[in-house]
Amino acid sequence: MTKSDRKWWQQVRAQGRTRYVLRDGLLKRGLPSGSLVTLLNFLPLLCGGSRSKSVPFYLIEFALVVLAFGWIGAVLSWDAHEKEFEKPEDDDMA
Repeated sequence: MTKSDRKWWQQVRAQGRTRYVLRDGLLKRGLPSGSLVTLLNFLPLLCGGSRSKSVPFYLIEFALVVLAFGWIGAVLSWDAHEKEFEKPEDDDMA
């Protein structure tokens, strides 16, 4: 991890894991993923097909995708950054 990466991670880390998971996970990863999956499910409808599932199904699917991609991705990312942060700086190795 470079010095600039360490500085960035210290700032993110100071704001806390919960904020990181909510902001970087749910908002930056989860919402786009959920939106994409929902859009892909509606493509047949836009091409003249019929809707085979109910609207509540799509809403539940959207929420699950947002949570799965957002929360799980952010937790794994947080853990990877923490592991990298605990290693000595690149300059210390020389």
